[in-house]
Amino acid sequence: MILLSPNTQSPNTFHILEVDRQSVFAGKLGQEVRETWKVEQGGHQFTIIVSPYHTRVAGTPRPFSAGDDVRISIAPRGERFHITISQARH
Repeated sequence: MILLSPNTQSPNTFHILEVDRQSVFAGKLGQEVRETWKVEQGGHQFTIIVSPYHTRVAGTPRPFSAGDDVRISIAPRGERFHITISQARH
């Protein structure tokens, strides 16, 4: 049996401090979006680079913004690492 405190933050949960979002028109695929997030976890800051994604593709989540908490399905690798948008959850 595993007991978790409700205040325990997952090791892969980060607080977003800043979002740099750039988008360009991509025809039938909607917008091609490129994002870089400055995040914080346990007093340490990280930079997450999100691989480009399109807005008219099934499964595209609502945009992340500063102040959101984000769960990443992979362990961080250094202070700067890359993810795909499907690896991030609100």
